[in-house]
Amino acid sequence: MSRLTLLHIHLIGLFVAIVVGVGLYFVVITKAQEQIKTNQQEYDAVKADADKLPAAKAALKKAEEDKARTERDYALYNATYMPVLGYTNDRITTMMRVWWPNNGRSWPERFISGVRRFMDSERKKYGVQWLNPEVITMGPFGPDPNAIDMGDANNTLKFGPYAMSVQVKSYPLAMAHLRDWTKVRGLGVPTIEGVTLTGTSPKLVASYAVTFTVILKEKVPPTDPRVAGGGGGRTGFGGMGGPGGMMFGPGGPMGGSMMGGSRPMMSQPSSMPGMGPGGGKRGGAAAAD
Repeated sequence: MSRLTLLHIHLIGLFVAIVVGVGLYFVVITKAQEQIKTNQQEYDAVKADADKLPAAKAALKKAEEDKARTERDYALYNATYMPVLGYTNDRITTMMRVWWPNNGRSWPERFISGVRRFMDSERKKYGVQWLNPEVITMGPFGPDPNAIDMGDANNTLKFGPYAMSVQVKSYPLAMAHLRDWTKVRGLGVPTIEGVTLTGTSPKLVASYAVTFTVILKEKVPPTDPRVAGGGGGRTGFGGMGGPGGMMFGPGGPMGGSMMGGSRPMMSQPSSMPGMGPGGGKRGGAAAAD
Protein backbone atom coordinates (compact mmCIF):
# COMPACT_ATOMS: atom_id res chain seq x y z
CA MET A 1 0.00 0.00 0.00
CA SER A 2 1.35 3.36 -0.96
CA ARG A 3 1.97 6.01 1.61
CA LEU A 4 -0.81 8.54 2.34
CA THR A 5 -0.20 11.90 0.92
CA LEU A 6 -1.13 15.19 2.55
CA LEU A 7 -4.01 15.45 0.15
CA HIS A 8 -5.32 12.10 1.23
CA ILE A 9 -5.17 13.09 4.88
CA HIS A 10 -7.07 16.29 4.19
CA LEU A 11 -9.71 14.38 2.24
CA ILE A 12 -10.12 11.85 5.03
CA GLY A 13 -10.43 14.64 7.61
CA LEU A 14 -13.02 16.38 5.50
CA PHE A 15 -15.04 13.19 5.16
CA VAL A 16 -14.94 12.55 8.91
CA ALA A 17 -16.04 16.14 9.57
CA ILE A 18 -18.98 15.72 7.20
CA VAL A 19 -20.03 12.46 8.88
CA VAL A 20 -19.75 13.99 12.35
CA GLY A 21 -21.68 17.08 11.19
CA VAL A 22 -24.50 15.02 9.75
CA GLY A 23 -24.64 12.99 12.94
CA LEU A 24 -24.75 16.10 15.10
CA TYR A 25 -27.53 17.51 12.90
CA PHE A 26 -29.75 14.51 13.38
CA VAL A 27 -28.86 13.94 17.02
CA VAL A 28 -28.75 17.52 18.31
CA ILE A 29 -30.49 19.86 15.90
CA THR A 30 -33.46 17.60 15.10
CA LYS A 31 -34.02 16.93 18.80
CA ALA A 32 -33.87 20.65 19.49
CA GLN A 33 -36.40 21.31 16.74
CA GLU A 34 -38.77 18.73 18.22
CA GLN A 35 -38.43 20.35 21.63
CA ILE A 36 -39.11 23.77 20.12
CA LYS A 37 -42.22 22.38 18.45
CA THR A 38 -43.42 20.84 21.74
CA ASN A 39 -42.78 24.09 23.60
CA GLN A 40 -44.67 26.02 20.94
CA GLN A 41 -47.68 23.74 21.29
CA GLU A 42 -47.67 24.13 25.07
CA TYR A 43 -47.35 27.88 24.68
CA ASP A 44 -50.23 27.99 22.20
CA ALA A 45 -52.46 26.01 24.60
CA VAL A 46 -51.62 28.24 27.56
CA LYS A 47 -52.11 31.35 25.46
CA ALA A 48 -55.52 30.09 24.30
CA ASP A 49 -56.55 29.65 27.92
CA ALA A 50 -55.15 33.06 28.78
CA ASP A 51 -57.10 34.62 25.90
CA LYS A 52 -60.29 33.18 27.42
CA LEU A 53 -59.58 34.64 30.84
CA PRO A 54 -61.13 38.10 30.23
CA ALA A 55 -64.34 36.48 28.92
CA ALA A 56 -64.37 34.06 31.86
CA LYS A 57 -63.92 36.92 34.33
CA ALA A 58 -66.74 38.85 32.64
CA ALA A 59 -69.00 35.77 32.80
CA LEU A 60 -68.15 35.26 36.48
CA LYS A 61 -68.91 38.88 37.27
CA LYS A 62 -72.25 38.68 35.47
CA ALA A 63 -73.13 35.45 37.29
CA GLU A 64 -72.34 37.08 40.64
CA GLU A 65 -74.45 40.11 39.74
CA ASP A 66 -77.33 37.89 38.63
CA LYS A 67 -77.10 35.92 41.88
CA ALA A 68 -77.16 39.08 43.97
CA ARG A 69 -80.11 40.47 42.00
CA THR A 70 -82.02 37.19 42.34
CA GLU A 71 -81.42 37.14 46.09
CA ARG A 72 -82.61 40.75 46.38
CA ASP A 73 -85.70 40.00 44.29
CA TYR A 74 -86.47 36.89 46.33
CA ALA A 75 -86.04 38.78 49.61
CA LEU A 76 -88.53 41.39 48.38
CA TYR A 77 -90.88 38.72 47.08
CA ASN A 78 -90.59 36.78 50.33
CA ALA A 79 -91.31 39.84 52.46
CA THR A 80 -94.21 40.86 50.21
CA TYR A 81 -96.11 37.62 49.82
CA MET A 82 -95.08 35.25 52.60
CA PRO A 83 -96.77 35.50 55.99
CA VAL A 84 -95.27 34.78 59.39
CA LEU A 85 -97.58 32.18 60.90
CA GLY A 86 -96.16 32.24 64.42
CA TYR A 87 -94.93 28.66 64.69
CA THR A 88 -93.29 27.44 67.90
CA ASN A 89 -91.15 24.36 68.53
CA ASP A 90 -94.11 22.66 70.19
CA ARG A 91 -96.72 21.22 67.83
CA ILE A 92 -99.62 21.36 70.28
CA THR A 93 -98.92 25.00 71.13
CA THR A 94 -98.65 25.79 67.42
CA MET A 95 -101.98 24.08 66.76
CA MET A 96 -103.71 26.10 69.49
CA ARG A 97 -102.19 29.45 68.52
CA VAL A 98 -102.00 29.16 64.75
CA TRP A 99 -104.71 26.73 63.62
CA TRP A 100 -107.45 27.09 66.25
CA PRO A 101 -109.54 30.29 66.71
CA ASN A 102 -107.37 32.84 68.47
CA ASN A 103 -109.19 36.18 68.61
CA GLY A 104 -108.44 36.87 64.96
CA ARG A 105 -104.75 36.00 65.28
CA SER A 106 -104.86 32.42 63.99
CA TRP A 107 -103.75 31.84 60.43
CA PRO A 108 -107.18 30.73 59.10
CA GLU A 109 -108.80 33.84 60.58
CA ARG A 110 -106.09 36.10 59.17
CA PHE A 111 -106.24 34.42 55.76
CA ILE A 112 -110.01 34.67 55.36
CA SER A 113 -110.03 38.23 56.68
CA GLY A 114 -107.26 39.17 54.22
CA VAL A 115 -109.13 37.76 51.22
CA ARG A 116 -112.30 39.56 52.28
CA ARG A 117 -110.47 42.87 52.66
CA PHE A 118 -109.01 42.44 49.18
CA MET A 119 -112.40 41.70 47.65
CA ASP A 120 -113.93 44.68 49.45
CA SER A 121 -111.23 46.93 48.00
CA GLU A 122 -112.02 45.51 44.54
CA ARG A 123 -115.67 46.41 45.07
CA LYS A 124 -114.70 49.98 45.82
CA LYS A 125 -112.22 50.27 42.94
CA TYR A 126 -113.99 48.45 40.14
CA GLY A 127 -117.51 47.79 41.35
CA VAL A 128 -116.78 44.05 41.62
CA GLN A 129 -119.64 42.06 43.16
CA TRP A 130 -118.41 38.90 44.84
CA LEU A 131 -121.13 36.36 44.15
CA ASN A 132 -119.89 33.49 46.35
CA PRO A 133 -117.94 34.74 49.40
CA GLU A 134 -118.79 31.50 51.19
CA VAL A 135 -116.24 29.70 48.99
CA ILE A 136 -113.32 30.92 51.14
CA THR A 137 -113.20 28.37 53.94
CA MET A 138 -110.41 26.53 55.71
CA GLY A 139 -110.26 23.43 57.79
CA PRO A 140 -111.57 21.60 59.66
CA PHE A 141 -108.81 21.29 62.26
CA GLY A 142 -109.45 18.64 64.87
CA PRO A 143 -107.70 17.97 68.20
CA ASP A 144 -104.79 15.96 66.78
CA PRO A 145 -101.86 18.30 65.98
CA ASN A 146 -100.14 15.54 64.03
CA ALA A 147 -103.10 15.32 61.63
CA ILE A 148 -102.79 18.98 60.63
CA ASP A 149 -100.58 19.60 57.64
CA MET A 150 -98.35 22.40 58.90
CA GLY A 151 -96.06 22.23 55.87
CA ASP A 152 -94.39 19.01 56.97
CA ALA A 153 -93.56 17.65 53.50
CA ASN A 154 -91.52 20.47 51.94
CA ASN A 155 -92.09 23.54 54.13
CA THR A 156 -94.86 24.62 51.76
CA LEU A 157 -98.60 25.10 52.23
CA LYS A 158 -101.23 25.40 49.52
CA PHE A 159 -104.71 26.81 50.01
CA GLY A 160 -107.32 26.29 47.34
CA PRO A 161 -108.12 26.21 44.54
CA TYR A 162 -111.08 28.39 45.48
CA ALA A 163 -113.71 28.69 42.75
CA MET A 164 -114.40 32.43 42.61
CA SER A 165 -117.34 34.06 40.85
CA VAL A 166 -117.65 37.83 40.47
CA GLN A 167 -119.84 40.19 38.50
CA VAL A 168 -118.33 43.21 36.78
CA LYS A 169 -119.61 45.84 34.39
CA SER A 170 -117.11 45.35 31.56
CA TYR A 171 -114.29 43.20 30.20
CA PRO A 172 -111.56 45.77 31.06
CA LEU A 173 -112.78 45.85 34.67
CA ALA A 174 -112.70 42.05 34.82
CA MET A 175 -109.10 42.01 33.59
CA ALA A 176 -108.11 44.76 36.03
CA HIS A 177 -109.61 42.73 38.87
CA LEU A 178 -107.70 39.59 37.87
CA ARG A 179 -104.41 41.53 37.64
CA ASP A 180 -104.99 42.96 41.10
CA TRP A 181 -104.51 39.57 42.72
CA THR A 182 -100.76 40.17 42.39
CA LYS A 183 -101.21 43.03 44.87
CA VAL A 184 -102.42 40.76 47.67
CA ARG A 185 -99.90 40.89 50.52
CA GLY A 186 -99.04 38.40 53.24
CA LEU A 187 -101.33 35.58 52.15
CA GLY A 188 -98.96 33.59 49.97
CA VAL A 189 -98.47 33.77 46.21
CA PRO A 190 -101.85 33.80 44.43
CA THR A 191 -102.18 32.06 41.07
CA ILE A 192 -105.22 32.39 38.81
CA GLU A 193 -106.36 29.76 36.36
CA GLY A 194 -109.44 28.63 34.46
CA VAL A 195 -110.83 32.10 33.74
CA THR A 196 -114.19 32.15 31.95
CA LEU A 197 -116.51 35.05 31.14
CA THR A 198 -120.26 34.72 30.71
CA GLY A 199 -123.10 37.18 30.20
CA THR A 200 -122.89 40.66 28.78
CA SER A 201 -122.06 44.10 30.08
CA PRO A 202 -122.98 45.56 32.49
CA LYS A 203 -123.62 42.16 34.11
CA LEU A 204 -120.55 40.24 33.02
CA VAL A 205 -119.68 37.27 35.25
CA ALA A 206 -116.06 36.20 35.62
CA SER A 207 -115.36 32.74 37.04
CA TYR A 208 -111.87 31.55 37.96
CA ALA A 209 -109.90 29.53 40.49
CA VAL A 210 -107.39 31.11 42.85
CA THR A 211 -104.76 29.14 44.75
CA PHE A 212 -102.38 30.49 47.39
CA THR A 213 -98.90 29.02 47.95
CA VAL A 214 -97.01 29.76 51.15
CA ILE A 215 -93.30 28.95 51.45
CA LEU A 216 -92.77 28.94 55.19
CA LYS A 217 -90.19 31.22 56.75
CA GLU A 218 -90.42 29.28 59.99
CA LYS A 219 -89.38 25.80 61.01
CA VAL A 220 -92.28 23.37 61.12
CA PRO A 221 -92.68 21.89 64.63
CA PRO A 222 -91.94 18.17 64.80
CA THR A 223 -94.63 15.53 65.19
CA ASP A 224 -95.65 15.15 68.83
CA PRO A 225 -95.21 11.50 69.92
CA ARG A 226 -97.38 12.07 73.01
CA VAL A 227 -100.55 12.33 70.93
CA ALA A 228 -102.23 9.02 70.13
CA GLY A 229 -105.11 8.43 67.74
CA GLY A 230 -106.34 11.39 65.76
CA GLY A 231 -108.19 12.00 62.57
CA GLY A 232 -106.25 9.45 60.57
CA GLY A 233 -104.85 11.78 57.96
CA ARG A 234 -103.52 15.23 57.25
CA THR A 235 -106.14 17.94 57.47
CA GLY A 236 -106.74 19.61 54.15
CA PHE A 237 -107.54 23.22 53.35
CA GLY A 238 -110.59 24.67 51.71
CA GLY A 239 -113.21 21.95 52.10
CA MET A 240 -115.94 21.03 54.53
CA GLY A 241 -114.95 18.56 57.22
CA GLY A 242 -116.25 15.76 59.33
CA PRO A 243 -118.02 15.87 62.71
CA GLY A 244 -116.22 17.61 65.50
CA GLY A 245 -113.73 19.23 63.18
CA MET A 246 -113.32 22.98 63.28
CA MET A 247 -113.95 24.84 60.03
CA PHE A 248 -113.29 28.49 59.30
CA GLY A 249 -115.97 29.78 56.99
CA PRO A 250 -118.05 32.82 56.09
CA GLY A 251 -119.60 33.03 59.53
CA GLY A 252 -116.35 32.68 61.39
CA PRO A 253 -114.87 29.62 63.14
CA MET A 254 -117.38 26.84 63.55
CA GLY A 255 -117.14 23.64 65.56
CA GLY A 256 -117.87 21.96 68.83
CA SER A 257 -115.79 21.96 71.99
CA MET A 258 -112.70 22.34 69.80
CA MET A 259 -113.06 26.11 70.09
CA GLY A 260 -111.79 26.03 73.63
CA GLY A 261 -108.26 26.86 74.64
CA SER A 262 -107.23 23.76 76.60
CA ARG A 263 -104.70 21.24 75.37
CA PRO A 264 -106.03 18.07 73.74
CA MET A 265 -106.09 15.01 75.95
CA MET A 266 -103.28 12.55 75.40
CA SER A 267 -103.90 8.93 74.39
CA GLN A 268 -107.68 9.35 74.71
CA PRO A 269 -108.95 10.00 71.20
CA SER A 270 -112.51 8.95 72.06
CA SER A 271 -112.86 11.62 74.75
CA MET A 272 -112.82 14.59 72.35
CA PRO A 273 -114.98 15.50 69.39
CA GLY A 274 -113.50 15.04 65.99
CA MET A 275 -111.15 12.25 67.02
CA GLY A 276 -113.17 9.53 65.31
CA PRO A 277 -113.88 8.99 61.61
CA GLY A 278 -114.12 12.33 59.87
CA GLY A 279 -112.16 14.31 62.41
CA GLY A 280 -109.07 15.73 60.78
CA LYS A 281 -110.04 14.31 57.41
CA ARG A 282 -109.00 16.03 54.23
CA GLY A 283 -111.54 18.50 52.91
CA GLY A 284 -113.27 18.59 49.56
CA ALA A 285 -111.94 19.45 46.14
CA ALA A 286 -110.14 22.46 47.54
CA ALA A 287 -107.93 20.40 49.85
CA ALA A 288 -104.23 21.08 49.93
CA ASP A 289 -101.85 18.92 47.94
